Amino acid sequence: MEVIKHKNVSWVDIRNPSERDLEFLKKEYGVHKDPLRELAIETATPKIDHFDNQLYAVIHFPVFNHEKRTSEGREVDMIITKSALITVRYDEIIPLEELHRTCTVSPVVKDECFSDTAAHLLFIILSHIYDYLMRELGHIKKNIDEIDSTLFRVKESQMVRKILEIRRDILNFRRTLAPQKQILESMAERGGELLGKRSHESFKDLIEAYNRVWCLLEYHKEAIEAIHETNNSLLSSRQNDTIQTLTILSVIAFYLTLIAAIFAVDAIYKPLIGWRYDFWAILGIMGVTVVILLGFFKWKKWW
Repeated sequence: MEVIKHKNVSWVDIRNPSERDLEFLKKEYGVHKDPLRELAIETATPKIDHFDNQLYAVIHFPVFNHEKRTSEGREVDMIITKSALITVRYDEIIPLEELHRTCTVSPVVKDECFSDTAAHLLFIILSHIYDYLMRELGHIKKNIDEIDSTLFRVKESQMVRKILEIRRDILNFRRTLAPQKQILESMAERGGELLGKRSHESFKDLIEAYNRVWCLLEYHKEAIEAIHETNNSLLSSRQNDTIQTLTILSVIAFYLTLIAAIFAVDAIYKPLIGWRYDFWAILGIMGVTVVILLGFFKWKKWW
């Protein structure tokens, strides 16, 4: 647990809260028993509730996992009162830790973050997180640009896995981010009631920051979908060419087999059979048949 107090505003940041931490929150900040009970374990779904003069919110933020090569949701629980902001997390949240560390060492940043109320501090924190998410989307853009530049130079089958990885990353990012708009709208409504009209305007600004992240994510989604469709078209075209080639070879093989079968018929009198150069004559007939078939296919533009 780390606590920063400045200008009558406190920021309590806790990672993996213990029973002692929860007891401290109850005694020092009068946190309601219901959110305290929920802070003990991680919550799978986002939510927002209010208890007395406190606002309790559970928000999940997408964080890119380099090992799994996809974004994963990380939970942050927040309790907002008029004079205190309590953040509880269960994993590393880089932008949250960065801002907390900066407030500790930089008086200028501390004055900016703690210049008004706990609602203003929450606004600064969430704004910083959304700026971080904009940077997080940079790795998706980089991967999309890389695929786009090599789309026509690499085999389509090799591109499929890369495209699917990016689509999964965007899907997980969207799935984590989508419920937040409702949470922010509820904060704007309930925050204005509990924390004052000025907080209502701050929460509306947060919705705009959220919309910027969401719009950029939608742009990346449309881009990778277009690339996926293009790659599928190229893959289908290559498969059609392969099937066409195999069909031509099968037709040629059919006629050559037919010629061989005709001369293999057990008849008393067979043309060419018994002639000194009968074998080479039959091969010549087969060769002429192949040339005629290829010419026919070329004329029909099948090959």
